[in-house]
Amino acid sequence: MSADQSPNTEDERREAAAAWLVRLQSDDASETDWLNFEAWLGDAENKAALVVVENAIAEIDDHAGEIAAALKSPVRSTKVTPMRSGRRSQGRIRAAWGGAIALALASAAAFFVVPRVMTPSVEETSYSAPADASRSITLPDMSIADLNRGAVIRVRWTVKERRVYLDKGEAAFSVNHDPAHPFLVLAGEDTVRDIGTEFNLQRRADGLLVTVRDGAVGVKGPGGTSVNVNAGHALLVDHAKHQAILSQVNPDDAFAWRQGRLIYHDATLATIVEDLNRYGAEPIRLADTSVGQLRFSGVLMIQPARNMVSQLEAFLPLRSDEEKGEIVIRSR
Repeated sequence: MSADQSPNTEDERREAAAAWLVRLQSDDASETDWLNFEAWLGDAENKAALVVVENAIAEIDDHAGEIAAALKSPVRSTKVTPMRSGRRSQGRIRAAWGGAIALALASAAAFFVVPRVMTPSVEETSYSAPADASRSITLPDMSIADLNRGAVIRVRWTVKERRVYLDKGEAAFSVNHDPAHPFLVLAGEDTVRDIGTEFNLQRRADGLLVTVRDGAVGVKGPGGTSVNVNAGHALLVDHAKHQAILSQVNPDDAFAWRQGRLIYHDATLATIVEDLNRYGAEPIRLADTSVGQLRFSGVLMIQPARNMVSQLEAFLPLRSDEEKGEIVIRSR
């Protein structure tokens, strides 16, 4: 099956959705199959057909005994955990089944193993981006995680929730939302819960910076306090000061690193240096805390750290020297 096979009627789309579920449950499913499936889901009508079939399969599981008796087949225990946007009533599902349900019933009778391609249990897997390039990861639920240079995440899927651990650095997430299976990102002491969104997370020395471009997230800190962050806003969680600052921002600025740019608005040099230390093997150090309080607004093109420091020297009263394998910044 490929994305080029494009059924037009509702029944054909539902039959295709059921066929995808069976195919991807197979041990023979390939990476090409997954990529074709992702392309097929790009059609809104196909995605809607998949929801109908998933709900139908859930209904089959709820009535497994009756179905098995009708088919004169022995019942084997099963647990349905398809990701779906909400279970419809039995009457509505029966009205919508059509040809897809016949195929789903046939699949259930043949295997009595319910496809769980949208919420597979995934053993903890680590992903990292190299120091000189970003990396894009397609997660098991078709959500996307873009890792900035040097970032490290771990992914663990269960039947109840999707967990990503941001162990280091910065990452942007575009989440395939499903309220039945929460998408959580754990970054040190902080937990970010997706509420249907696209967001960027940056782990900092003393906390976390959360920027939302679409939808909303809930952020829970170590004290148990939860803050909702809506699109067009950023939340800076500062553990050292025990505070969380919510502000209105241009969210595209936070995602600019994906186009090779770092955008700052009245940022301290200390904050900027923390960022720049992710972009090169040669560490950058401030000679004293006072120079770190200098402020900068502008755009830095992502280059080797030495070059970015030179960009800053053109706008701020500072100078830099190389000492014992590191770049030291001083006031000028």
